[in-house]
Amino acid sequence: MGKLLSMLEAESRNRGLTRSGQTADAKAAFALLRDMPYQRASTREPEAIIQEGRGTCSGKRYFLDQIFREEGLESRVIMCTHRFTEETTADFPPELGEVVARCQTSILISGSIPKPVG
Repeated sequence: MGKLLSMLEAESRNRGLTRSGQTADAKAAFALLRDMPYQRASTREPEAIIQEGRGTCSGKRYFLDQIFREEGLESRVIMCTHRFTEETTADFPPELGEVVARCQTSILISGSIPKPVG
């Protein structure tokens, strides 16, 4: 287990997010980072994201990419567009639906994913 994954595992246990004896792997790290609050940490450094328990999309993506590398996984950055439509926003609270209706109808999403092996 790499340094960052060990740090994430220990801090997650301290915060009650994982059980004692439960070990973290790349898949668990993805879930822990995904579920962290979206809020700017003091820096995008992984150590700050771990200690503060929060991060933005770019900071979390850089962090996850580093964990993948530590664990011997190659990764690649992907980008995709999400279009907001009546179907994709049907479950939004009314006030958020109004904001989306007034703004642009698509967003660009970026993330790190493991490369297929072989």
